[in-house]
Amino acid sequence: MIFRWWLVPVFVSVACTTGPQYPPSNTKSPDFALHFDDSGEAAGARDRLARFGEERLCDTSNSSDCVELEVSARSPGVVYVRPPANGSDDGAVRSVGEAFEEAYELRETSGARRAEPLLRLPIPGARAASEPDSPVPRSGGGTEHDPRAASDPLWALKQVGAFDAWKTIRDKTARLPGEEARGIFIAHPDTGYLEHAEIWNEDEGASPVWQEMGYDYLDGDDDPVDELLDEDPLDNPAHGTGAASTIASPAGCQLLEVENCPTGPALGARIVPLRVDRSVVVLDTERLSSAIQDASGSDRTRVKVDTQVMSTSMGGLASWTLWKAVKSAEERGYLIVAAAGNYVSKVVWPARFSSVIAVAATNVGCRPWQHTSSGPSVDVSAPGESVWRASLEEDGSPSVGMSKGTTFSAATVAGVAALWLVYHADSDELRTLRERGQVTQAFRALLEATAWKPGTGPSPVPCDEGITWNASRYGAGILGAATLVATPLEGLVLPRMLSPARFEELPLWTSLYPEETSASTVLDDYRRLFGLSASDEIEPVAIFEAEILHHYAVSEAVSTAIDAVVIEGERTDEAFARIREALRAQALSARLRGSLPQ
Repeated sequence: MIFRWWLVPVFVSVACTTGPQYPPSNTKSPDFALHFDDSGEAAGARDRLARFGEERLCDTSNSSDCVELEVSARSPGVVYVRPPANGSDDGAVRSVGEAFEEAYELRETSGARRAEPLLRLPIPGARAASEPDSPVPRSGGGTEHDPRAASDPLWALKQVGAFDAWKTIRDKTARLPGEEARGIFIAHPDTGYLEHAEIWNEDEGASPVWQEMGYDYLDGDDDPVDELLDEDPLDNPAHGTGAASTIASPAGCQLLEVENCPTGPALGARIVPLRVDRSVVVLDTERLSSAIQDASGSDRTRVKVDTQVMSTSMGGLASWTLWKAVKSAEERGYLIVAAAGNYVSKVVWPARFSSVIAVAATNVGCRPWQHTSSGPSVDVSAPGESVWRASLEEDGSPSVGMSKGTTFSAATVAGVAALWLVYHADSDELRTLRERGQVTQAFRALLEATAWKPGTGPSPVPCDEGITWNASRYGAGILGAATLVATPLEGLVLPRMLSPARFEELPLWTSLYPEETSASTVLDDYRRLFGLSASDEIEPVAIFEAEILHHYAVSEAVSTAIDAVVIEGERTDEAFARIREALRAQALSARLRGSLPQ
């Protein structure tokens, strides 16, 4: 029997007591993703699985007691395998390792190149972009904020030079104030939207949020409203509304009898809300990947308008499914800006992929926020601590206040990206970049060239004394919007051309490395982990990439051991032995455990 759904009712705890433990309420029996080399092979998966499996494959998607196979229409070569909705539960607690073991069996039977369980687990310690003592961004009170930020709701815009960027746009295009980003549609996968005055207007044409163009991937309908679910500690009600206000809230206060309000840099842009989850730190890879494919592709059945840029503050585990989505979006010339993460040292995915712009957070004193994720994969920083945004009072009434997190830094960069797209909208250079799939590379290069570093030369705002900027942790500097927008695209030299999107390149393992690392170094390190020589084929062990990355994300011991090699460059036999030792302490699949040399 190949499908043992009854063996994996939930993947919540590891068999080894030294591994990470997960609360059962945050997990569920997963779907699986099978990755084939092409759509033709994917189409034959049903016949191959039917020959080896004893369970009945569904004839229709309405059945609840059969295994459903769905060939993805948006991601060529991907087949989703879904367990019976009413599958039995033997009461046993199963491990993450058993989920991957099941995936490897599905791979062998189906003939897929890769297979992975689509686990829905939080990264331990991660929180949403919100108040430090609460994962629910509802009110601006309850924590301390810098008085400088509390007295000036526009401080974040001043720090990135948004006012000068707006003037640059108006001078070139003769647009009126408040219309600087008009014509740009920003996809926003999050928890959905609320009819909050800072982002919504009864006049549909004047509303920053264009709800009619969005989609609810959680419920599978066209109504991406935030249902304000708050039944789990990791739920993030109103998060999407707060993030959207940081992107494109109109200037001034939209609520009555309120003095301090958020203003987004993308004035006049329209936000297309995509409700992907009820939490932004419990990442459902399949739903976010689908939203990325829909927003960046040509199928307008779910995302009903062509968006040019995406702002996402969702973060979690690495997966081939998510990598393929962001990679294909980059190749289409689509720009994705993502939050680096909060309260964990490591940058989360999708921000960690090179196809995405990763953003860390700063405060009103120009220092990095103490809880921002950081590392070589961060491209730039932007205001994220004590940023004004739309919120709710405890009684559910609309409010505004301050909050903290890379949600707001990513939203600010995405809003400025909208201004950049407006400024270059008619240029042949931007059209060429889109055709070549190099928009992300170009935007990253310009971010690095125009960012400003506190403590080195003049700054657009007063900064704290004694700041020493660490570019290896927080990116090239703080976003410099005015210079970024106006920098010509002519003669722009990009650091690299797109490489072929092949599994052999170890895309997940590669995402752990600084961008300048050579491909040969990446491959050699992976081989050494498994005790292989330079002449040995890497494909037999490349199938373990997603499982290793899972434990990197959830285990501090594993991430510390791997970072010693990939970040600090400690490439000794002892260093690789420490990685293997840390991995063996986790609940590994039998196949991975057996492939690691003693």
